[in-house]
Amino acid sequence: MPRSFGEHIDAYSDAREVEALPPFDFELPLVSVPLMLGTRIESIPPVVPYLRADTDLRDAWRARLADEKRLKVGLAWTGSLNHGRNRFRRVGAERYAQAFREIDGVAFYSLQPGATADVEAARAAGLPMHDFTHEWRNFDDTAAFVSELDLVISVCTSAAHLAGALGQRTWVLLDVNPYWTWMIDRRDSPWYPTATLYRQRQFAQWQPVLDDVARDLNALAKRSA
Repeated sequence: MPRSFGEHIDAYSDAREVEALPPFDFELPLVSVPLMLGTRIESIPPVVPYLRADTDLRDAWRARLADEKRLKVGLAWTGSLNHGRNRFRRVGAERYAQAFREIDGVAFYSLQPGATADVEAARAAGLPMHDFTHEWRNFDDTAAFVSELDLVISVCTSAAHLAGALGQRTWVLLDVNPYWTWMIDRRDSPWYPTATLYRQRQFAQWQPVLDDVARDLNALAKRSA
């Protein structure tokens, strides 16, 4: 995993079954931690990054992308296909293509491993998109790549949380009933100070959201140029 609070952790296990875990004295479900710690919006530490990518991997990607002078934007358009709510949070690569293909001064990169068909569909719809995901072995590689981008545009999936924890500029597209961490009725996130939230105003209506994102991306590209 990307390096973070390693100095405070003696050991960890990625076992998926309780029976496979080493002996432990206490158990606390991850999503219950804020409740048990009495976390409030004003007490969430606003400091990012709190994850940092491997330096050598970052250097390697920085060298690979050095010749690209346009705004470098990573795209994630779907969460896990097996997730029960993915049909609500998914935008789709072709919708991205329709929204972003006329914007100049931007180089787009896929953040979706195993989505070759989606990338090809986006390209066919007029959005040139680079795809280096086949070179990623684990989340360390993803973190290093994301750290060398200028912006991440993502639906509610791991790419959004990773980019936010890395302190990267992140724009998150949310459906009308988003995951609890995004709260409601706000454009910012106390968990990720560098994130901007773009919310559906009506159920299943992504076009107004994409119009807003495209407008802001066009303005950012012009400023960056």
